Amino acid sequence: MRKGTLVASIVLASFAYGYTVEGVDHPSSVTMEGTTLRLIGVGIRQATIFKVNVYTLGAYTLNPTCNTASLITSDEPKMLRLHFLRHVEGKKMRENMEKSFAKHTPKDASEDLKKRIREFIDQFGIDAPKGADVEVRYVPQKGTTVIINGKQMGAPIPGHDFIKILWSIYLSEGTCCPSAREGIIRSCAEINK
Repeated sequence: MRKGTLVASIVLASFAYGYTVEGVDHPSSVTMEGTTLRLIGVGIRQATIFKVNVYTLGAYTLNPTCNTASLITSDEPKMLRLHFLRHVEGKKMRENMEKSFAKHTPKDASEDLKKRIREFIDQFGIDAPKGADVEVRYVPQKGTTVIINGKQMGAPIPGHDFIKILWSIYLSEGTCCPSAREGIIRSCAEINK
């Protein structure tokens, strides 16, 4: 085998197994309730003016695309995976979520949608230690489920209207997390060549 062929094989294999950022591997695919989701991209959530790395964020969906508007609005199985790079107190996480949802929730949102948002935020009342894994899974007709370190945190939050808001928090131009969004867009182009 020629040297160039060997190098090309190694590069292709690395993408087949996943994408690693900050030492955290996000596999190229995951199985969720019998459905295989593919990795779209990975970014890093940074906080404060010092750009402290808080968690890695992997986005998975049934039908991969690098079009963020399509990712936000698609009504298909999808998942966000957060891996915490530092300890975050539950109180701080809830405060950040409340601000993000307030910014992205439509002004004419129904009381029912506001109630479901509160129920979702309430599932994050615990500390996230360094190394914690959080999966936010969406299945049409079932809703959005939060899994922290393998444990389901509460009942699924129903509604496509809810998951659109959640994904817009991360992937819209008005994102809470520009570094995570930029990383997902950049790595999406690499992963889905």
